[in-house]
Amino acid sequence: MNLQYFCISAICNYDDAAVKAITKLKATDFTDVHQKLFSIASGLYKLKKQVDLHVFISQVSSIGISESEAMHIYHYCMDYDDSWENAFEELKRLSIQRMITSDMNELQDLKAKDGTPALMSSRAMQYAANWVMEGEKHYYSGKEIDEMKEEYGEPIRTGYPLYDDKIYKYGGNLKGQMKGVIMREKHGKTRSECWEVAQNIRMGHKVLYCALEGRKQDITGNIKQVLQDQWETYRENLFVVDGVVDLEELETIVVEAVLVDGVDKVVIDYMQLVVTSGRYQNENERINEATERFRHLMVKHNFHLSALNQARKANPNATVPKDANGNHLMPSGYKFVPSAYEAYGSNALIKAATLIIVGFRPNQYEELTKNVGLSKKVVSPMDVDANYTSLFMRIERTRNKPEYLHRWWQFTDSDGGLNLMSFIQ
Repeated sequence: MNLQYFCISAICNYDDAAVKAITKLKATDFTDVHQKLFSIASGLYKLKKQVDLHVFISQVSSIGISESEAMHIYHYCMDYDDSWENAFEELKRLSIQRMITSDMNELQDLKAKDGTPALMSSRAMQYAANWVMEGEKHYYSGKEIDEMKEEYGEPIRTGYPLYDDKIYKYGGNLKGQMKGVIMREKHGKTRSECWEVAQNIRMGHKVLYCALEGRKQDITGNIKQVLQDQWETYRENLFVVDGVVDLEELETIVVEAVLVDGVDKVVIDYMQLVVTSGRYQNENERINEATERFRHLMVKHNFHLSALNQARKANPNATVPKDANGNHLMPSGYKFVPSAYEAYGSNALIKAATLIIVGFRPNQYEELTKNVGLSKKVVSPMDVDANYTSLFMRIERTRNKPEYLHRWWQFTDSDGGLNLMSFIQ
């Protein structure tokens, strides 16, 4: 009955009773009837309409609650008793508004998947703690509701305006969205992602890094190199799983990390290594299936997914692209820059990703790292001088803003890790 009391107290605008009820919620309280009751409650609460006994009985009888039971619930809500548990004494008032339906759907999903009563109770308490009303302002997880955009999730920030305000200006770093990263082998996809993850955990986000190649020491080493003295402060926000390639096992790890540890962002490094069970599939089919299943998890459990993808080997017979007048479109050394369609499993990636980042180093990079040629200069894709350690990245495809295609930004290797250098337009 606790969930019913909670709903009815919202209908009657008795916030203190709502707090009292939600602290006593049990996993067995969630049924289809209660979901309908929530719809009634949230609708009336938005209108700030306090319901008298007769109106109240009329409303709830339409969903199968008897008149005697309705009267009992109504009077229970009015009978405020301040001796109830103080687990949420910081809650001054409880607001039923906008996002409550999403929270309840999450609990319903847990029940459908045979979630344990302890887990469901914990999640219900967490949602209760999220909703606070101080004076006339409503807050969800510390943010004023009127300032939140319903169509977007929470952004996963780096603290760098170049990333947060320009590269991710139109999304791609939000919960419930996927970012694709495409590079050729040994061109810097892990290094660049580790730089971004280091900034994410520094901003307080929790990140699960799935290193399918089994390179946990390399991942933590890269991130530690970027954070340096701050590593010990923020290391608890990083979770690294290495060597797991089975898709079903990866799904279990991701769901557990999101629900139990509160992970905000998941990195798959890299998708080409994921192994699916069942019938034989070629490489593209296998990665398409894995990408789709990760996309479903991402939307359902509201986390940000960064999918690292390896592009196919460059065609040695490829020619340098030219414009209509025969002028080269790319400087020397850049004729093999990959496109979104060159990634393994590109069909699902292009469908699922909000934006896709393509990264590339000059062709001479690998050879020059073996000798003393690192100080030499190379002309960047936008005619800017750079050295051979530079990694150039651009947004190849974005769902909403095609004019973003030709903007590049540059990383350069240094003793302090992969450093963000400039934004080249």
